[in-house]
Amino acid sequence: MSDIYISRPGDKLIPHRENIIDVHDGYKELNHITKYDPLFAGGYPMALFFAPRNQSNLKIKKGYYHDYDIYFNDLISLKECLTETKKIHDVQSVYETDNAISIVYEHNQKQINLQFIKKITGNAQDILESFDFVNCAIGYKPKHKTIYVHKKAPSLHNDRKLQILNPW
Repeated sequence: MSDIYISRPGDKLIPHRENIIDVHDGYKELNHITKYDPLFAGGYPMALFFAPRNQSNLKIKKGYYHDYDIYFNDLISLKECLTETKKIHDVQSVYETDNAISIVYEHNQKQINLQFIKKITGNAQDILESFDFVNCAIGYKPKHKTIYVHKKAPSLHNDRKLQILNPW
């Protein structure tokens, strides 16, 4: 049995679930990615889940994340999304490693850093269970409006503790 909790539409366990979806949907620079059924994981969904919001527009306050780690079900989806991103945005830089393809572009005078993770593909639970820290095992799949959270992540966050999930 997995330690990853899956929150689907209609679920009431995450009280600010709809706010998480609304905040993500408000980032128009990410909309084109949704059709490729990505998993946003790590810092960005951690901010969606934990960061304080501005009261006026419910946006996450600045300084809680600066890039997006994006995982895909397969490499074909990754490559198609990358190709489309390069077509619709004026990409300033592309950097490729064995693990990821990172691109930077500007949207509405805001720098966007996307990391297309190529080393790990597959379903959301398997991806999150491969993370090195429990605290970071949080993901969001916008196509299905599904939130994935390691069951211990909220209490570790509240206690300000770091716990190893999968040591190297």
